[in-house]
Amino acid sequence: MLVGLAWAQEGTPPSMTTPSPPPDLARDVGGLGLGILLGLPTGISVAYQPKTGRAYYDGALAWSFDRGTMHVHGDVLLRLADLRTDEIEDVHFPVYLGIGARTRLGDSPYTNAEELVELGIRVPIGMSFIHDGIPFEAFVELAPGINLYPATTGLFDAAIGARYYFP
Repeated sequence: MLVGLAWAQEGTPPSMTTPSPPPDLARDVGGLGLGILLGLPTGISVAYQPKTGRAYYDGALAWSFDRGTMHVHGDVLLRLADLRTDEIEDVHFPVYLGIGARTRLGDSPYTNAEELVELGIRVPIGMSFIHDGIPFEAFVELAPGINLYPATTGLFDAAIGARYYFP
């Protein structure tokens, strides 16, 4: 009887109220993000997205146990578009393009050469999946590029990943 009185006074039955997300999830993507990267390379992904502007930064520390390599890259990314659809109103798909530096220590996955160090430039292009109000980002990325040292060769990285953004 008391439950019936409480919701009758407020005008909304308890079963029809919408629970709010936990306080730590009730915010958008922005700030420092940390997550994983799967593909070539596979490892830890980090990003910094300022609350304003179209530019942001990402990087990765990755490894390959079977080839005995370690990969490190850092990129400056620019959001080209922020796609939305009418079917899923609270989700958006930022498309980005960037440029960055990369280094690989150990055997090359592109050649049979056993190089100690490779240095190069990469041009990542990708798309993120972001739900409004939740500080989580999933993404897919392709990154063609060129090795500059010890020899000039082409490279191609591709990965999927996810990052959580800390307050």
